[in-house]
Amino acid sequence: GISKVSTELLRQFCRKGHEVAVFCLPRTARSFEAPGGCELIPVELDWCLYREYPVVRFSLRAFRKLAQEHRRKPFDVSHAMNFNNYGYPFWRRSLRAEGLAHVATGFETTGMEIRAKWREWRSTPSLHCLGQIVMESYLAPWQRAYIGWADAITTEDVETRREFMAMGLDGKNIHLIPSGVDVESLLGEVVEERTLSELKALGSPLL
Repeated sequence: GISKVSTELLRQFCRKGHEVAVFCLPRTARSFEAPGGCELIPVELDWCLYREYPVVRFSLRAFRKLAQEHRRKPFDVSHAMNFNNYGYPFWRRSLRAEGLAHVATGFETTGMEIRAKWREWRSTPSLHCLGQIVMESYLAPWQRAYIGWADAITTEDVETRREFMAMGLDGKNIHLIPSGVDVESLLGEVVEERTLSELKALGSPLL
C-alpha cells in the first residue's frame, strides 16, 4: 500500500511539476488514484510468506525493478520508507555506479518498534502481534545497512535520530524533518505579527 505520508509527499512533488514514479503492489496500482505527473509501477511477487504485508519480498523486487526502470529512463533520486528500504543494500553498488542517489526515511528504529510490540503483546496478546515481533527481530540487525547505507537519512523526531546515532549511524547524514508546520517560515511576511501571536497563544500544535 501507500501510506498517508508517502501519498502527501508524492502529491506535493507532482504539484511542483516533478515526475514521480511509485513502485507498489499490483493491488495498490489497481485501486490508488494517482495525481497527474505520477506513474504507478506494479511490482509482481512470485511468492511471499505474508501476502498482507510482504515487505521483504516486495522490497527486494522493487529495487530490482527500480534498477531496470532507471536504465530505461534515469531518475534523479530514489526514496523509500522504513522496512521498504530492506532491498537497498543488495542494489546499492549498481545504483550508485549508475548515478542514482537514495534517501532512506525511518520513522522509528526497529528496536523502538519491537519494544512497542512487546508492550502490545503483554496487554493484548495475539498471533499477529507475535508474528510481527518475530519478523522485526529478524530485520533489526540489518537496519544499520538498509537505512545507514543510504546517501541521506530522514526522520521526523529527535528520539529516532538519537537511536540511529546510538546504532553508529553518522549524525551529519541524518536530517530531521518535523511533521508539524511552521506557519511563520511557510508564509513569511504574509502573516501579520498579531495573527501569529494569537495562534501561539492558542497553543496551536502546528507551531
